[in-house]
Amino acid sequence: MSGPGNKRAAGDGGSGPPEKKLSREEKTTTTLIEPIRLGGISSTEEMDLKVLQFKNKKLAERLEQRQACEDELRERIEKLEKRQATDDATLLIVNRYWAQLDETVEALLRC
Repeated sequence: MSGPGNKRAAGDGGSGPPEKKLSREEKTTTTLIEPIRLGGISSTEEMDLKVLQFKNKKLAERLEQRQACEDELRERIEKLEKRQATDDATLLIVNRYWAQLDETVEALLRC
């Protein structure tokens, strides 16, 4: 008997298809763009000028972000190079001691 009192509440296992969970690749991101007040525009040349100014501003912002990202990556590279140098020095010492151990073991085996 299906009457108004017997309807299932949404989300408690109804007969509809289960919701598909989107993977990370399937999720889309949206970027909100702030509305821009251009003021009164009397000609297409003025409109072109305003558009170019806006594009220039956005390009400058992207350039600043890119430069900041590059600076951060340069710092990481420097840190990794320093770490590599210290690791190389440590390996050199370990290899030297290992060679000495080999020589000592060979000398003991000869005796």
